[in-house]
Amino acid sequence: CFVHGLARADSFPPITDAERALVSVPGSPNAAAVVLWRQGEVRMMDPTKGEISSHLTVRGRIKILKPEGAAQGDIAIAHSAFVRLNAFEGRTVLPDGRVVPVPKDVRFERTASRSKRLYVTSVPFPAVEPGAILDYRFEVSWDSLFYLDPWFFQEAGIPVVHSEIVFDIPNSVRAF
Repeated sequence: CFVHGLARADSFPPITDAERALVSVPGSPNAAAVVLWRQGEVRMMDPTKGEISSHLTVRGRIKILKPEGAAQGDIAIAHSAFVRLNAFEGRTVLPDGRVVPVPKDVRFERTASRSKRLYVTSVPFPAVEPGAILDYRFEVSWDSLFYLDPWFFQEAGIPVVHSEIVFDIPNSVRAF
């Protein structure tokens, strides 16, 4: 379970018939994979309630369209001493409907910058093949109101069908 009550891996949103049937992307017919959707939710800390951290929850779904798309079966999450990776859940849904969860102990952390204490955690998905759908969600947190990473609506080298981010800002936070 996630720190802030995110559901278990078996409760990802249902895969639609349209998502299952997708074999190419309009406007990108040679795409090897596609981000079907990616959603972010920022919950800023509320100092009046004694909260000490802000949180970003990211949920996403990727479909592998061609064998070359298997390279998208590795989710990389940047974090630091300031922005902490709290949780990750994922699964691969194969074309025949079988579900293969991402094992909890399969994560690789590398140092991106020692001096800035920046890290990247990579999570490889199992059983990535054409027709597979990859679901994931993760949460990062930081102890500030003022730090916001950019949200990129388009990925490099892979088309995105839908991307959104929502900000939950407490009433006690004001900007003048």
